[in-house]
Formats: sequence, structure tokens, C-alpha cells
Amino acid sequence: HESGVGLLDPRMIEYATRYPEVLPSPSLRRVFASERLVVLDGAPMEVPGIGILEVPAIAVAVPLRPVSEDGAESKTHERIESQVDDWFRTGGFAVRSSWDPGFEDGMSITRSGGIRHLSLGPGFLDAASGHPMALPGQLAWTVRRDSSGGRGWLVAGSSVGLVAGVADRLGRGTEAEGDEAARHPISMHASIVPDRLVSQIRDLSRLRQTDDDPQAGRDVDLLCRLALILSGLDRLEWISTVQDDDRIIARISVRRDEP
Repeated sequence: HESGVGLLDPRMIEYATRYPEVLPSPSLRRVFASERLVVLDGAPMEVPGIGILEVPAIAVAVPLRPVSEDGAESKTHERIESQVDDWFRTGGFAVRSSWDPGFEDGMSITRSGGIRHLSLGPGFLDAASGHPMALPGQLAWTVRRDSSGGRGWLVAGSSVGLVAGVADRLGRGTEAEGDEAARHPISMHASIVPDRLVSQIRDLSRLRQTDDDPQAGRDVDLLCRLALILSGLDRLEWISTVQDDDRIIARISVRRDEP
């Protein structure tokens, strides 16, 4: 849960002191509910000198408050979508100008799914201290209805593919899945096929090998060890009911491959 100031409040407030455009308008903020769904996954991309890797990607989904049922739902939804587009364009361009003042590239829309996206410029990776999540260098978003037609979602993230996948899943409904979800409130639920995670970790180690800082070798060794441990597992599931600054209460289920 967040205060409704933005998608990720501390970072939004930090940028807003220099770039007021990153804050949504008061009328748009009132549309956002307080919950946040954060999805972490990978996004394939070609990295020069290395090849195609799956780099870390993030998407944040914000539920929208139910729209009016007075027959003007379509216009209300379109108005929200237009306001979100204006907000992301204006805010994205303003922040981008801090590291690429001369870069000019507008918003684009994918033919399939209508995902909006804009480039954050060639200077974004350095501005993000070289974090691999910044490699795609883009901001993507969409506004979708769920299957009931009454509640919408704003989904924004670092990858067009991940934003599209999350939005499509939310559009099919958000009912809790499984007995655990039905019995307890969930802070985080991760159900992972270890083989894919092993591939992602190995990609990260290949990417880290290209860095020349003193810690790179140790990080590569740790990533390779983690990949080796996970390669012996058949399934990994993590469910946390409390996850805050002070404590984590979670259940981790591990299933090993049969010998």
C-alpha cells in the first residue's frame, strides 16, 4: 500500500523536488487506489559484445477506482487513459532531459495491445548507475479494464513485453489462486521454474563479467554458485504474509529433482 502520491512514492517524491512534472495531477491521483502489485521478471534483449540476454525487468500495477456506471464508462476510461499518457510523456521527458538534454524521441504505441512506450535516452544507463534493469532504456505503460469492466489497472514498467503480459493477466480477472491465497493476505507470492531462473542468473553473471570494478569477480562467483544450487531443484515457491522494513514472515517450499 502507498499514499497515492505516485507509483513508488519515495523515488517519485525525490524526483518531484526537481521535476514537478513527475507527479500526477490531483484529479488523476484520486483515480488511483492505494494498493500496488509489483512484478519482477526478465526481458530478452541484445547486449553489444555479449549477445541476447534476459535482463531484469519490473512492472508496477496500480488498481483504478471503479468508474461510473451511468453509461459514460467508455468516455471515463478514455479520459483516464489520455490523462495517464499526458502524465507519462510530460514526466518522462522532463526527467530524461536531466541526462540527455538534446535527445528527442516521442511516445510510440505497439500495434498489438496498444502498449505506450518511450525511450529514456542513451544516458539512462549511466544515470541508473549501470543497473542491468536500465539496459532496455525504456518506459512502458498501459491502462486496461479487468474482466468485470468495472475496475481498471494502470500497468507501467521497464519492458514492453512484461507490461503487456501483466496487463493481459489482470484483464482476465484478479481472483486469488490456490488455497494459500484464499486463507491469508499475501505480500509476495513467487512460483518459479528453477531452470528459467538459472538461465537468468547465468545471463547476469555473463553481464557482470564485462565490468571492470574490483567486486565483479566475486559477484560472478556468487552468481555461478547460486545457479549451481538452483539447477538441482524442480520447483521453488515463496509466499510471504508480512514483508516490511522490520521483518519477513514467509514460507518457502523447495522440491528437488528425483535422482
